[in-house]
Amino acid sequence: MASPAFEQFIQESLINSGVVSGALLLSRHGHVLYKYGDLLHISKADHSQFLPLFDAVSELNPDSVHHQDLCVTSNLGHETTYKVYQKTFNSMYATCSKGSGGLTVCNLPYGILVCTYSGHTRAGDAVKAIEKFCDIMRR
Repeated sequence: MASPAFEQFIQESLINSGVVSGALLLSRHGHVLYKYGDLLHISKADHSQFLPLFDAVSELNPDSVHHQDLCVTSNLGHETTYKVYQKTFNSMYATCSKGSGGLTVCNLPYGILVCTYSGHTRAGDAVKAIEKFCDIMRR
C-alpha cells in the first residue's frame, strides 16, 4: 500500500475533487498501491484486466479496444459492465448503461490508475479532474 504521505496527496489532489466515487492505483506488476470507495473491494481477477490495456500491441491500434467491455464486481457480487468509448496512448474512457456512471483508466509512469464516477457526475467533469491528477503524476 501507499505511504501515508502519498495517500494524503491522492486524497487532496483527486478524491477531494468530489467527482470520483472509486479509485484504484496498481503498480506495473499488479500490486495494489491504493484503493478507495467503489473500488475498495475490487477482486484481483477484476483489476488484472487493466494491466495489459496500455501494452505496446494495444497502443499500435487504439481502435482495437473501442468495443471492449471492462467489468467490475462489487463486494456484494454485483457486476457492472463498462463499454469503452475512447482510448488514447495514456487513457481509456468507458461508460455503463443507463447513465449510471463511468470509468477512466490512466497509464502512469509506474502503474495504472482506475477511477469510477457515479451517474450524477458529468463525464467531462470527472475526466477533467482525473486527467489533471494524472498530469501531476506524470511529471
